[in-house]
Amino acid sequence: MNMNMSMEIRYIEPAALHDEMLRLRQEEQMDFLECLTGMDWGEPDAAKDTPDTPRGLGVGYQLESTVTGKRTAIRTATLNREHPELPSVCDIWKAADFLEREVFDFYGVVFVGPPDIRRLYLRNDWVGHPMRKDDDPEAQNPLRMDNEETIDTTTELELNPDGTVKNKETQLFGDDEYVVNIGPQHPATHGVMRFRVSLEGEIIKKIDANCGYIHRGIEKMCESLTYPQTLALTDRLDSRGAHQNRHALCMCIEKAMGIEVSERVQYIRTIMDELQRIDSHLLFYSCLAMDLGALTAFFYGFRDREKILDIFEGTCGGRLIMNYNTIGGVQADIAPDFQKKVKEFIPYLRGILHEYHDVFTGNIIAQQRLKGVGVLSREDAIAFGATGGTGRASGWACDVRKRMPYGVYDKVDFKEIVRTEGDSWARYLIRMDEIMESLKIIEQLIDNIKEQKEYAIKDSARIYLGQSLLYADSARIANTDITMEDKINVKLKDKPDNTRTATDDNDDIVDDLTEAGIAVGVALDEYKENFLSENKYISAVYNLMRSWIHGNKAFSILLLLPVFTLASRWSFRKSLVGHRFNLTEQFFAQVYIACQILWISLLILPFTREAHLNDIFDLSYEAIFLLFVWDYRQLFNLSWWKSFKRTTVMFCYCALIMLLAATLFITLLATIAYLR
Repeated sequence: MNMNMSMEIRYIEPAALHDEMLRLRQEEQMDFLECLTGMDWGEPDAAKDTPDTPRGLGVGYQLESTVTGKRTAIRTATLNREHPELPSVCDIWKAADFLEREVFDFYGVVFVGPPDIRRLYLRNDWVGHPMRKDDDPEAQNPLRMDNEETIDTTTELELNPDGTVKNKETQLFGDDEYVVNIGPQHPATHGVMRFRVSLEGEIIKKIDANCGYIHRGIEKMCESLTYPQTLALTDRLDSRGAHQNRHALCMCIEKAMGIEVSERVQYIRTIMDELQRIDSHLLFYSCLAMDLGALTAFFYGFRDREKILDIFEGTCGGRLIMNYNTIGGVQADIAPDFQKKVKEFIPYLRGILHEYHDVFTGNIIAQQRLKGVGVLSREDAIAFGATGGTGRASGWACDVRKRMPYGVYDKVDFKEIVRTEGDSWARYLIRMDEIMESLKIIEQLIDNIKEQKEYAIKDSARIYLGQSLLYADSARIANTDITMEDKINVKLKDKPDNTRTATDDNDDIVDDLTEAGIAVGVALDEYKENFLSENKYISAVYNLMRSWIHGNKAFSILLLLPVFTLASRWSFRKSLVGHRFNLTEQFFAQVYIACQILWISLLILPFTREAHLNDIFDLSYEAIFLLFVWDYRQLFNLSWWKSFKRTTVMFCYCALIMLLAATLFITLLATIAYLR
């Protein structure tokens, strides 16, 4: 098999698309539609576009032959944004049905030929198509709390022999059909989907699926995020595949930036992926058993799943939303007892799995409810793009760990579990057998984690600068070290360029002082980063405190009030009025000023872009300083100049107090870290 990941993308005109796709399916055996992705490449620009610049509303297709292993990519597009139409490929690959509906939903592209053109995720009364560049979803779609109307007809566009298109409506369910509504609130669906099914006894004859009840618009959100920011969303796509989702995105970004992670990181990532796989399969087992009334089996699965979550928590800090993989490595090194706990878990689960089979697999009720139910042939599994355990249960060897190894899967020996029955029973047994194979993989890796200290790329600035596109050439960033001079130049580049006249005599001095100040700031940042990278315990405490302060700004300001009280007392003690104020009175003066800041922030909040209530204290430093000058002038009956001068001294005192407190705190942490 040719498993070359690189694919040449060919452009095909819409008029010739269907014939070419049919040829690829029949002659080149491209039976697997990996992905069908809608795109908005924008309007043509004669001044900037090259001959191969993609434009218009279109679709990208990724195809694969399960026979030869060959892969190819096709794209097509239309420049007609008012009535965008493209030929459907639903008659060639069954998976295209839902995928084309998704493209229609988000981009407005109408496919000629499919049996169903309705919205798939968004409400039926949604206005516009949110992934288009010329769409404003927030303006056109206010929050609607009413129930949407259920549409019981589908619209099909048929191509006439003369090339024209006609509409054809089809009734979903007839009056003589027995239709049952399942979901969206149902014990087995958990608000994810809604099904309407036509039943004949227990046989489902027809089904209408609505997938959008918890659609969160993550793809749209990512348009305004940097690459590191998108990582926070991957764990929330599927908590049972959190590590794998984040691992895949990190590899994509790392490949684009030319970053190679260490072997130690690859081992850690692979082990985490397999632990997550076991976690997912145990949850599958538990929920399947519960839905069939086997509560004992349900408790077994959740009992042992907790052990995996405990292992995750020890290293990642979380149990479901772990945010562990990061660009260039992992967020933190494995816990000191990680290997010990994993090595204890492997023989435990391996030795206890027979109880799962005793209580559920061998149960006659479970077998009768699962065997011969929901049979999916190998051909249909490929046509629908049913990968994972579902595809392997139908005889399709589609395990990406074998076909396109990543991490260190090419260094371990494991068996791809494949069955041929294609029913619910086979899909159940696939996952139970895969638990044993995952234990086998972890067992081969756990003692071979490289004894390296690095668990991520050391120079975090390299990642930051690369993702923010301050340096466009990501390959150069990946292969060269970023010097302090580079960082200073970036800061200078971002500095606002003040227009000065030729009569300004102090331009050079101002520029020199500015550059010197930036250099000092960069040097301090460099020292801080190096210190934190070498002291993991202090780094963890520092990040925890910073995160807490950001999320609790109001409370952190209360903690600063004693600092301002002392500083104010020292700064104004020699003024005519200031010497009369004791510490308690000074404290309430600071409370009064803090309340002023809060009220001003609340008044200007509607006119700012702040989205979080935690940011309501985010007045500029200049505004806060002037407010202090104003209040102190009135409070201590001073002139403007004296109030300005003493306020400046007061802020210097504050800085010294906080610097001293930080020094003592870091010294304490360093002592604790040394003793540990």
